[in-house]
Amino acid sequence: MTKPLKRILFLFIMLQSTFVASTQIRGLELIENNKEVEFSFRFENHYILLDVKLNNFLPLTFIYDTGAEHTILFQKSIADLLGLEYTQEVTIVGADLSEGITAFISRNVKLDLEDLPQVKRDIVVLSEDYLRLEELTGVSIDGIIGGSFFQGLVIDINYDKKKIKLINPDKFTPPNPKDFKEIDINIVKNKPYVNAKTQVEQGELVDVVLLLDTGAGLTYLLHSNTDSLLKLPSNVLKGNLGHGLGGIIEGYIGKADKLEFGPYKFDNIITNFQDVDSVWHNKSTVYRNGIIGNIILSRFRMIIDYTNHKLYLKAKKSYNKKFEYDKSGIMLIAFGEDLKDYYVKDVLPDSPAALAGIEKGDIIKKVGFWPASLLSLNKILNKFSGEHGSKINIKLKRGNECLKKSFHLRDFFLDNPKSKAYPKGL
Repeated sequence: MTKPLKRILFLFIMLQSTFVASTQIRGLELIENNKEVEFSFRFENHYILLDVKLNNFLPLTFIYDTGAEHTILFQKSIADLLGLEYTQEVTIVGADLSEGITAFISRNVKLDLEDLPQVKRDIVVLSEDYLRLEELTGVSIDGIIGGSFFQGLVIDINYDKKKIKLINPDKFTPPNPKDFKEIDINIVKNKPYVNAKTQVEQGELVDVVLLLDTGAGLTYLLHSNTDSLLKLPSNVLKGNLGHGLGGIIEGYIGKADKLEFGPYKFDNIITNFQDVDSVWHNKSTVYRNGIIGNIILSRFRMIIDYTNHKLYLKAKKSYNKKFEYDKSGIMLIAFGEDLKDYYVKDVLPDSPAALAGIEKGDIIKKVGFWPASLLSLNKILNKFSGEHGSKINIKLKRGNECLKKSFHLRDFFLDNPKSKAYPKGL
């Protein structure tokens, strides 16, 4: 079975070299003599997007990824255009790879973020764009800014205002405990880990270590082979979780009964399950059981004090409301010059879309009354994540033929889908 569900991006990266990137550069030069500075971000498809300029020239879009250590440029052609010099060749290994891929290190590259002072950083340049993130996000993505970029600072991420505040740790005062809850975390290689508890299919409540990962456009992911109590639930869908460095990442989606960290609790949470490669896991610095992604993190205002290993969270009133996911069975990707064309990458067998006759390779031309070209990928995916039983009308192109299809969304994880309002036979 192929799983379209929620679009996911996450990177599992190790650099097999002596590369230390900017670990000797503290982030204080970003705030100069100020106590704090603030800049804006865009939040699209559950990713924090930053406008970045390289070497005073090229405006690019990078994801801010607390789950990555280094700053990474996906396209070597951009680095070559800027005339960047490479001082070292390295091998990058992803958890989805059996063999490494080649990347290059470029030292002291000038980077500008909005109105912040220009800084120099070492960056990793991939030999090829293995990720093709624009297909999954509908937005042009050129790279990643990892945790080492802001090393030495306190990071305040306000998802509601779409603002990030950088604070001098020597001048930082912990927020009011009436508003923010303090949680101890572990910082390793500029990446934050939290101790949590989880329960799968009415089993025992298990202690787990989870990476806080703003570069993961998902709710929650568990490495199901890291603990015998994290086995797959009986009701899961098998398929593609998203793109990694080695291509499509396979896994499962289902529900975990519980997730708890600090005072916060979630029940019946949409969860991705993936076996992690044992070789990669043994080489990893931190033994982790999974990831808390941006769909959860964005339900909080989040302050990370890297120096003192503290996390401060201010929850929204509806922080633990139900999480939605795709109920159509369509894995859709964006393509074309303006990323306004939509291609059916795959269809889940026996899903509403499959039963309606939608096939891999179909081009979506219209959703409901709206031409697809007037909709973003995110808006289409939101329609596919609507209420169980909702009717979706689609106009599509298959070769030279134009077809009209309709189907009703189905919640794959309802105990008894027929007990809800739902067309007979589906």
